[in-house]
Amino acid sequence: MIGAAFLLATNAFAAGKGTLHVSSPEIVAGERLAAGDYTVRWDGSGPSVQFRIMQGAKVVVSANARIVALDSASPSDSVVIQKYDNGVQQVSLMSFSGQKVALQIEEGSGSAMVQGNN
Repeated sequence: MIGAAFLLATNAFAAGKGTLHVSSPEIVAGERLAAGDYTVRWDGSGPSVQFRIMQGAKVVVSANARIVALDSASPSDSVVIQKYDNGVQQVSLMSFSGQKVALQIEEGSGSAMVQGNN
């Protein structure tokens, strides 16, 4: 019984980690990310989590996301990008190599909103 309670507590506070490669400037939760490599970390198993995008030890974006269960583990790190008529590219979903979850970024969860035409 104690073991089951410990297992549930561990899952409730599960941490996730992935990598994000940005090849051209993109918007994530209202923040512009320059091209480069980043680490993404989140705490919890959902449905809502807070994630942090880090470059080295520096947090460059912190926002809310929804955990999306995938049918199978993602074969690679990838993002879904929403493109606006004004040329702005905004990341809306991030999936990570070997993981069966993705992060769907909640609209308006960042420090700034991107204005665009859908």
